[in-house]
Amino acid sequence: MSTVDLAVVGNGMFGALVDETGRFVWCCMDTFGGDPVFNCLVNNNSDKTGFYDVVLEDFHQSEQLYEGASTVLITKLGTSKDDVVEIRDFAPRFIHYDRIFRPFQLIRLVRRLKGDPRISIRIRPTFQYNSTDGYQTRGSQHVRFCGPKLTWRVTTNMPIRRVIEETPFLVGDEPVIIVFGSDESFTNSLSQVALEFETKTVNYWKQWCNNLTLPVEFQQVLMRAAMTLAMNQSEDCGGFLAALSLGLPLGPFSPSTRDLRVCRLLDECLALPVLRDLGLLELCKKFLSFAKEICYREEAPQHAYNSWGAAQDTKRELLGAS
Repeated sequence: MSTVDLAVVGNGMFGALVDETGRFVWCCMDTFGGDPVFNCLVNNNSDKTGFYDVVLEDFHQSEQLYEGASTVLITKLGTSKDDVVEIRDFAPRFIHYDRIFRPFQLIRLVRRLKGDPRISIRIRPTFQYNSTDGYQTRGSQHVRFCGPKLTWRVTTNMPIRRVIEETPFLVGDEPVIIVFGSDESFTNSLSQVALEFETKTVNYWKQWCNNLTLPVEFQQVLMRAAMTLAMNQSEDCGGFLAALSLGLPLGPFSPSTRDLRVCRLLDECLALPVLRDLGLLELCKKFLSFAKEICYREEAPQHAYNSWGAAQDTKRELLGAS
């Protein structure tokens, strides 16, 4: 692995890690502690499987940032001829019908900013901890990636053959929209849904940040840290994930270390005063509900719980790593 300086994309139901070139190197879509659909982060940075990226021909440099006070990740890729393409990634999260809407979806928009960038889309998920790549079925505007237990769907406004064959193409004036997530068909306009979800997600996080109490000197850093923490709080139980991924390999072709996709009860209890002082009262309330639930169980409390709050063995082992 060349770098572990990774950006986080998530919505409280799942989390993903994105490298500096816009490649999804880790994502557990069904739950934080589930089977990783993208896993090249712990698979010696494999360029064969376990990732989702945009390949720019004649790639020269990249730039990455979040859009203001939001979780929308912007990655700009440029060529040596000054062709530039922008990638916008986010997981929807906003208020809908008086409750928080947080679907199992990653939405990616690819726009041409300058010149004539030529790209290809590569989506190579795996199943059962890298032991199988599954199989594909397709429709007119979607392709389904099917595994032994889970099926994920990619819906896009570009010819679906470009996804299946990973065919290079020029980015036109209209943005390329790709929705990766649950195996559910779209009944509305894909472009309208994507743009509406992005606007509502940005507005949700801006309003969320307005409730924070932050010192002026470190406001931007703490705001970003608070949003990352919120994305790492499991909506299934209220605990905070110690890490989004399995442990990283200690060296090339080495096995991964311990699975840290757990909620550490004592560590999080000790952090509550800090969260309270920063105005993260809603996060504290969810966690206290989680802790209270544990106290009312018959079994004695333990140090770590899995991402949905169950007291069980959370050790994992990568299979078929290459």
